[in-house]
Amino acid sequence: MGYILGAVGFALWYRFFGYGASVGVLEGLQVISAVGIGLSLQPPLIACQAAMPLKEVASVTAVFSLARPIGCAIGKPSFYRPPIPIAEID
Repeated sequence: MGYILGAVGFALWYRFFGYGASVGVLEGLQVISAVGIGLSLQPPLIACQAAMPLKEVASVTAVFSLARPIGCAIGKPSFYRPPIPIAEID
């Protein structure tokens, strides 16, 4: 559910983000995306920790915590949409 909600939220961000968007729309899109991300981050970590013996829990937590920002560093630039130049607004 979290992955679907996050994907929908970010798709709506891509569609509605721009100079003409109201603050209410942007805040609503932020809430949708944040709830989706929040629902999708903890269950995989808990599953990884539950599958490991006690002495490996710290290692799997560290690897999981390292893999998440690396994925964000690769994923964010690939979906980046530059803002509209001011010259095109007129």
